[in-house]
Amino acid sequence: MLHIAWISDMSPNDPQKASVWQAFHDKFPDAVLFDFGSAVEPYNMKQAAYVVMSLLRTLPKGSVILCGVKNNAVLKQKNINGPSVDNTRHLWFDVHGIHLLTPDNGLIGLVDPQYDAPARRLFYDAPEQNVFFLKNIYPVALEKIISGFLNDAGDTVNDYYKGRLMQAYVQGNVISTRLFMHDHYGNLIFNLKKDDFYKWTQNRSFEFLLPGNSGPKKIHQDYEDVPSGHVFAIFNALDFLEIGINGDNLYQKLFSDKLFAMHDYELKIFLR
Repeated sequence: MLHIAWISDMSPNDPQKASVWQAFHDKFPDAVLFDFGSAVEPYNMKQAAYVVMSLLRTLPKGSVILCGVKNNAVLKQKNINGPSVDNTRHLWFDVHGIHLLTPDNGLIGLVDPQYDAPARRLFYDAPEQNVFFLKNIYPVALEKIISGFLNDAGDTVNDYYKGRLMQAYVQGNVISTRLFMHDHYGNLIFNLKKDDFYKWTQNRSFEFLLPGNSGPKKIHQDYEDVPSGHVFAIFNALDFLEIGINGDNLYQKLFSDKLFAMHDYELKIFLR
């Protein structure tokens, strides 16, 4: 059975969500469709990447992930040494046996920094189809791809844009990690992976330095390991560092009055 998951930054109340669902139901009436049509904030490529990474862990091989998020925000940039963002070009990637259809928005580099296989550029007939590409381009392209007619879907390309995030690193007795995204509860998710953290700490004590006060001095197993109103630190289901307040919104407390703070915030972890 075919599994199709689509993500976008549409409003939860956008009636066009129904037309996307119907377009894929018409082409693939027996498929299981997972609707994440409002899972991402407008143009938030880091959040889109996080959702895709979660789906890649969850869906069986042969499934399909459709990304409806264009890159018009902080990760959009001109790259004089290589490809740049092109939201009018649409690509197919084979990511560990799962089909990923997305604009040329840099998503693949955020999901898998080591990815270097060719992509396939998806053909479409008229520029106006790009206005609502999830409905007008992707169902037809996907039908050709899963039927084995890859050449009919488009030609292979290697000049696609790969988004990049600054990586977490350790220098002396300080670990530095960048804010990846915040979730619906205001928990902060950083680009520090569990394996790197334990490799760098090597059983040493540590302290998270949050703005205005010290943060946790241990890794918790669950959100409820601290009393209500207290800060916790865990490694979540994707093995990223997550820091929040039990029963409250840490993102709002730290960044509600700071423009673009979430895009450049760097957390320091001091090793003892």
